[in-house]
Amino acid sequence: MTGVWVGISIKEGRRDLAPRPVKGGTVLENTCSFIISHARHCLVDLLKLICLKQWYQRRVRGKNVMASRIATTLVRSFSAASGEFIRAPVQVFGIEGRYAHALYSAATKQGTLGAVEDQLNSLQGAIDSVSGLKEYLTLPVCSKEEKKGVLGSAFGDAGVDPLVANLIDTMIDNKRAKNISGVVSAFNTIMAAQRGEVPCKVTSARPLSDDHLASLKEALGNFLKENEKLLLETATDEKLIGGMVVEVGDKRVDMSTATKIRKLKAALAQPL
Repeated sequence: MTGVWVGISIKEGRRDLAPRPVKGGTVLENTCSFIISHARHCLVDLLKLICLKQWYQRRVRGKNVMASRIATTLVRSFSAASGEFIRAPVQVFGIEGRYAHALYSAATKQGTLGAVEDQLNSLQGAIDSVSGLKEYLTLPVCSKEEKKGVLGSAFGDAGVDPLVANLIDTMIDNKRAKNISGVVSAFNTIMAAQRGEVPCKVTSARPLSDDHLASLKEALGNFLKENEKLLLETATDEKLIGGMVVEVGDKRVDMSTATKIRKLKAALAQPL
């Protein structure tokens, strides 16, 4: 049997079946021709996928390498004085943690930890209170040099520590202005650990009485080391129904009535 219509053609970047006559061939020959042609195009598609995967992997590796270089860049930028990198008393992770650790090391060497902490919190206060400042720092239409010039002028008038000014300049250069608030929070976490402060947040359904607060402070104080002190923060959430949720550092203990009810419902829903 001859004249079987087989074949694959490429139109506008996509594959589609386009019949064309293959003259003088048997069914087996035309079938083999079709299989070989189809396999060739599948191989091309496979190679394209492999190239795309390799490109994506290179891009991800590039981002990871760039992120890992931030700490090194900051240490060189901030730590002009000789000496090893000074580790903080607590590890803070993420992009914000890298900037905060580098700033802590440089400020420790220069003996300006207290001043740097105060100025960072003042800067955060300005970001929170000055209308449009936060948006301006992340506005893509404003150049990096313009932003650094505006802030540099304000920092100069206010007598801001060069380490803080250098931190903000570096973050603007690295397109990390949106992370300034996170860096301030990370630095405060490090400084709290430096002073032996242990933050604790207690959330209850209703405000706690003075007697309850005193008993709670005494109970939590038994878990502290000799040189540590408790920083207790209280909050209320009616959704808890009763009981409380205690958060100490990175640990969380949920003793709320709402959670107990939810667990009881889940247990009753299990088949006997």
